[in-house]
Amino acid sequence: ATWAPLMFGELGVAELGRAARYASVQGLAAPVGLLCWGWLADCAERRGVGRPLVIALALVLSAVATAGMARVVHTKGSPLAFTLYMLAMVFCSWGIWGPSFAVLGALFPPDVRGTAFGVFNTLAFTGALVGPVLTGWLKDATGSFAAGCYLAAGVALAGGMLALLVRGARAGGRPPETPRV
Repeated sequence: ATWAPLMFGELGVAELGRAARYASVQGLAAPVGLLCWGWLADCAERRGVGRPLVIALALVLSAVATAGMARVVHTKGSPLAFTLYMLAMVFCSWGIWGPSFAVLGALFPPDVRGTAFGVFNTLAFTGALVGPVLTGWLKDATGSFAAGCYLAAGVALAGGMLALLVRGARAGGRPPETPRV
């Protein structure tokens, strides 16, 4: 999101205001992704599949879309193709939030749930701080935003694999009780 206007510039959209307008359409996909993936995760939970699998799927598809963005930037492709990949990436990456919070709620007992949510958000937003800096550094080092997009795709893919390791997150079950001393 941070670098999208300049990525459009790299694709030949010379006017920064116009590139920013193109980049801003990603805001349309975020709430739709939140709703759709949340609904899908709830359906998966009711069918016994579990939300971690939905989170993994959203992250893997986000990685695929981000790799598509990287490919378009690398080949100096069409701004329209970049926009479509960007919308798919935003739809999928925003889609992990609802299911992630549901999983956290199922994994942790009420008396530490606030701390668990705080740690989760701290880790997530640390990425929001580091990602743009690292992407800018890679752009300076390589001359293109493609490397930053490929790195982001790799991180999303790794996250998807890690989501598959989450066990015991059945929302229908009761969260573990905290032992009383």
